[in-house]
Amino acid sequence: MASFRRIGLMVAAGATAVVAAASPSLAGTTATATGSFYYQDLLGGAGQLNNPTLGVCYKLPTAELSGYNDTNVNATVYLDGSCTAGGVATSPHSQVNGILFESVLFTAVH
Repeated sequence: MASFRRIGLMVAAGATAVVAAASPSLAGTTATATGSFYYQDLLGGAGQLNNPTLGVCYKLPTAELSGYNDTNVNATVYLDGSCTAGGVATSPHSQVNGILFESVLFTAVH
């Protein structure tokens, strides 16, 4: 886990850009997670999302091979870029490996 975090922290700011494909539909407030979601692609490139907004689909820059959810909320990774195909949920402070995912959506823990 510690080595995965170091990789994410070394990524240049320009490489971590994401596109919010949806906007949160929370009545008047925007809820955010506390923490970061780290991801790494097949070629070793890495990035992170800091304090992501709940209910927003984040399209990642490329297909990612692994991720670490170091937030206080659930993160669901998806096989496509629009958070619709093949969702795999990860609980707070857990890792996802072995699938290629292109987007991630954060939701509150119930």
